[in-house]
Amino acid sequence: MVRKIITCQESRQDVLATGCHCGAASQYEQALKQGLIVLSDTETVPGLHAWFDSDAAMKRLCAFKERPRDQFIYLFPDLASIEALANLDAIRLSGLQRLTGQVRVPITFVFPSHDEDSSTTVAVRVTTHPFLKPILRDCSPIASTSANVHGQPTPESLREVSSTAREAAEVEVRFPLPSTGTPSAIIDFSVRRRCHAKSAIPMNR
Repeated sequence: MVRKIITCQESRQDVLATGCHCGAASQYEQALKQGLIVLSDTETVPGLHAWFDSDAAMKRLCAFKERPRDQFIYLFPDLASIEALANLDAIRLSGLQRLTGQVRVPITFVFPSHDEDSSTTVAVRVTTHPFLKPILRDCSPIASTSANVHGQPTPESLREVSSTAREAAEVEVRFPLPSTGTPSAIIDFSVRRRCHAKSAIPMNR
């Protein structure tokens, strides 16, 4: 099981209005910066999270999910910050802003990465979650992946997360805004020189 459980003491209404001020969000951020893997709800499905800049945490997360770093979703606080990982040479941020304003479900965008290998892509999502978004302003990007063993069903709530997946996290953070249980939609802009949306299907990594 996870080594430490942190519970937000704020009400759902307070977190929705102004975020978390009881210290749980601060402890979440500190755990990530200390190189720990954190289990928590998201606006989609429960996820395991690691700070991109923590090589040790990223290696442990890769080993548990049996996949390389480029197959995680990376969470950001706003569209402008996704350029840290995504190659947006053929994309206008103003167009992405209009698109996100029109779609009422979480969207994961797939872009070419900055890697010299033209086939390498990166999946990014701008989170709107009122608990997570402030954390990402000071600690991003965060690698996010569904809280399940590779090949096993994706849990829709923290209650459904298996003991094996919980053991992969050092910290579990609970707050009064549960996951929706629905993976994000995906819009793929990864075709270089012909950047256009290829698909919009549920996605969970």
